Amino acid sequence: MLGWLLIISGILQGVGLIGAREVPYFWFELISAVLAIVIGLLLLRHTDAGMLFFSVLFLIYFMIEGVAKVIFGFTIRPFPNWGWVLFSGLLGIALALYLWANLSTVSEWMLGVLLGILLVVEGTALSSLAWRVRREI
Repeated sequence: MLGWLLIISGILQGVGLIGAREVPYFWFELISAVLAIVIGLLLLRHTDAGMLFFSVLFLIYFMIEGVAKVIFGFTIRPFPNWGWVLFSGLLGIALALYLWANLSTVSEWMLGVLLGILLVVEGTALSSLAWRVRREI
């Protein structure tokens, strides 16, 4: 299930990047989208791999996603609701640090909960931003 969620998330993020090549955060977002797809495929293909392997992959994903959203948040600073995007990035970084601190005690459900939190918060922040910008145009 986590693998499919990451693959779908990465594809949707990649589709959202179409036509955004000149945006300053483009490469971070592209790396994040590709990483989500790769991690999703690894989860589906190597179900027998250890939790430490998947935990490190998720840690890298959370950190890259967090840094990308922080940069994006500061880039769009004059737009309304930019703070929510910044918050989602800071949360991604915090989840990566939490995962790093608890690397030896990570379980499958913990990775699922952390990924769910990140995806819900990012989705809400980006939807809120898009809705607000659309209303003001």
